[in-house]
Amino acid sequence: MPLYLWPYLWLQLWGLARWIRANKRDVLFAVSHRTGKVYVTAISDAPAPEGRYAYTPPEQFAWERLALPAPSDAFGQYPGILRAFPGPLTFALPSPHAPDTS
Repeated sequence: MPLYLWPYLWLQLWGLARWIRANKRDVLFAVSHRTGKVYVTAISDAPAPEGRYAYTPPEQFAWERLALPAPSDAFGQYPGILRAFPGPLTFALPSPHAPDTS
């Protein structure tokens, strides 16, 4: 069907463009093929106010300022722990058969 009301459509689009510029928001709209009426289907979020939040990167990375625990006297108090595994534990950690792609 042809669009009969061009001046009405033009007036609505002009008003919508003014609103978009004034509010600094984007609009998704549809136009009726019959009457030329503009229907707003979605409006973007409002822009963030100026000076509200500013990201400041940290001076140190998180892994550079880890709080490591103090060494304990567990090996001195329980000497049996050392005798339970006399050698390195290489048998417990097999190497992967596939190449490492990480």
